[in-house]
Amino acid sequence: MFVYFIQAGDAGPIKIGKADKPDRRVKQLQIASPYRLHLRAVCCGDVAAERYLHSVFADHQLEAEWFTATPDLLALVDSLPSYEAVKNGERCPEIVDPSTRACRTLYALGYDYADIGEAAGFTKQRAHQVVTGYGQHFRKTKPVVPSDRPARPDEPVQQAYDRLMTEYAPLPIEAE
Repeated sequence: MFVYFIQAGDAGPIKIGKADKPDRRVKQLQIASPYRLHLRAVCCGDVAAERYLHSVFADHQLEAEWFTATPDLLALVDSLPSYEAVKNGERCPEIVDPSTRACRTLYALGYDYADIGEAAGFTKQRAHQVVTGYGQHFRKTKPVVPSDRPARPDEPVQQAYDRLMTEYAPLPIEAE
């Protein structure tokens, strides 16, 4: 699944949405739009990534999934590949919300799913799903989960989770 960025006209608002085939989505939207729509960029991501981006740009939300084309949003869009480039083999970066990224990092550091879930506020099973990407059938590649993890660190898991959430607060873009 892709998170896409569609812009109305050359300087109009930008729609942040998700679709398996963003090129089809822009055609669907074009029917109801008086402005020429341009599929500016894509990244790999799921519903959580889309929601995360909506929250990052919430102060500039116009209506539903449409946002003012602020310098920060344009900088993000310009840093991402086009859909055509991704279809032709260019790497598709993944937008990862800070909680998912922190959970994956904790697992790689040696914490177990139960501890990660407790720190993040969800079940052991959900922690497993977040770390491995299990259940996200739309992903072409699963996150890399090391099999030879170190022993559990001495830092309490809640403290480590909170520290990572602070570190990962800016827009994280990870390679797939």
